[in-house]
Amino acid sequence: MTADVADFGQYVAAHDIPPLDWTRDLSAALFRNWDDRAWFFKGNQCVCVKMGSDEVVTGPGYIEDLWTSLAQTIYADGFDAALSRMEEDAAFFFKGSRTARIFMGADKIDYKGSVGAIWPALAGTSMENGVDAAFARDYNDLAWFFKDDKCLCTYMGSGKVAHPIDTITQYWPHLEGTRFAQKIDAALLRGTGDAVWLFTGDLCVKLKMGSGEIMQGPSRIADEWASLARLSRLR
Repeated sequence: MTADVADFGQYVAAHDIPPLDWTRDLSAALFRNWDDRAWFFKGNQCVCVKMGSDEVVTGPGYIEDLWTSLAQTIYADGFDAALSRMEEDAAFFFKGSRTARIFMGADKIDYKGSVGAIWPALAGTSMENGVDAAFARDYNDLAWFFKDDKCLCTYMGSGKVAHPIDTITQYWPHLEGTRFAQKIDAALLRGTGDAVWLFTGDLCVKLKMGSGEIMQGPSRIADEWASLARLSRLR
C-alpha cells in the first residue's frame, strides 16, 4: 500500500486515514538498511521515506496494514519507541513494559516479552516500564535508550550495560541547554553511518557518533525533512 504526495488527498479519503502533522511529536523511527529507507511512526500510523532522495515511498497508512505482523497486537495502535538491528534485518518495538522483535524482510514476529527480560540492562531501571526513544549501531554492538532526561547504553550481544543510566547531557554534552536534554521522542541512525538524528517536539538535531558533536540543527523537522513537510502541508 503506497501513496505519493500528488495523490495523498485521494489516498486518505479512500482508506479513511485521518491526516497527521508529521513534522512534530513523532512516536518512533527506525532505519531499514537494505533499501535505505526510514520509517516514522505516529499514533497508529506510519510512513516510509527514502533517505537518499528524501521522498515518501510508502504510506502514510495504518501500522497494522503496513506491518502486518503487528496487526491484532498491542503495537497496532502505536508504541513508544523502535530500533533496528541491521545485521539481523530485525526491528524491536517497545510499548510500556513490553517489546517484540520482527524480521523486517519477512514481516514476522520472532519473539516478544517483557523489556527487562529481553533487554536485561534495562531491568531494575525506570526504563524497564517504558522508553521514549532508542537506536542501535551494529558497528560496535551498542544500543542506546532514552527516557525523560535519562539515557542508557547496552551491548546488544551480551545484554550487559555499556554505560549506566544517567542524564542525557552526561553522555551527550552538546545537547546541554536544548530541548533534547529533557526528552527525546524518536531516534534514527542510518545504517552503519557515523551520525544519528534525534527528534523532540517539532525539532530535530543530527549528532556525530563518538564525539557527540552537533552536525546539523537543532532545527525544525519541517525544514530538514522536506518529505514530511510536504505531507503535513496537505493536512
